[in-house]
Amino acid sequence: MVRCPECVESTSACETCAEATARSAWERYCQSGAKPVYLPARPDVVYADAWRGWRDWVRWTIAEPRLRAAFEIAVLKGAFPDTLTS
Repeated sequence: MVRCPECVESTSACETCAEATARSAWERYCQSGAKPVYLPARPDVVYADAWRGWRDWVRWTIAEPRLRAAFEIAVLKGAFPDTLTS
């Protein structure tokens, strides 16, 4: 992951870098073919009124029981070379 000057010396990414990483992970998930058809590829547009950010969306998607298996299969197939933590 490329980091901005604000967080390059930190042990964790700043909010901007963390959001970019989560959005990138979601885009790779969508391209992997593992995304269920009932989930929008652009949740930031579909749920604009209630949008809380990419990290929140990716965490919800991973934590949602029906979707966890699909996400884990995509990870095993190499869709996510860098893992999302925290």
